[in-house]
Amino acid sequence: MQNNQQQHRTLALAGIFQAAQLVDQLAQTSMADTTPLESSLHSLLSLDSDSTEDVYSSNPHGINAGLRCGFRTLGKQLDPKQQAASTDIMRYTLTLAHLEKKLARRPDLIDVIQQGIQAVQKPLQHYGLLHETVIRKLADIYSQSVSLLTPRILINGQKPYLSNPHITEKARALLLAGMRSAVLWRQCGGGRWELLFHRQRYLSISQHYLK
Repeated sequence: MQNNQQQHRTLALAGIFQAAQLVDQLAQTSMADTTPLESSLHSLLSLDSDSTEDVYSSNPHGINAGLRCGFRTLGKQLDPKQQAASTDIMRYTLTLAHLEKKLARRPDLIDVIQQGIQAVQKPLQHYGLLHETVIRKLADIYSQSVSLLTPRILINGQKPYLSNPHITEKARALLLAGMRSAVLWRQCGGGRWELLFHRQRYLSISQHYLK
């Protein structure tokens, strides 16, 4: 295993890729796998964690199972030998990373997110994380914060699915989770240039978690 900071950057980047992958799944098929969906949304509840690893290890599935979708997507998107890269997934990922920089300069929107997550705790305890009531509240937080930044993330998919409020609410909740991972990625030193020069390190560490 390589240095701890690079490991944390890989976890955070996998978190962004996982959210982007699940948004794409919803837009194209109306479905999203339950384990990564729950794990991604669970990362929103860990605002006061001591480390990036704690954010992802605290979910019910742990890091390896909870972020498996993210590690696989990272590999498909970054490995030039792969033929399965998706332009939409990469666009969602890079746009989230770009918007995170703008969000960092908007303490008012950060407050909206933090207060919104705190307000979710009560219905969360009553209904559970994957209940439509909780997902709707998470989607509303996204609409009242990240969605106000430009450029807005435009989701490409099947029109019947994109017009279904249950699907779009899940997608917004996942984009909020992706933003959470984007915040962690920057805090760990991640960025576009860093990704360009250390692509192989990301691939190596993600493969370690997939073993």
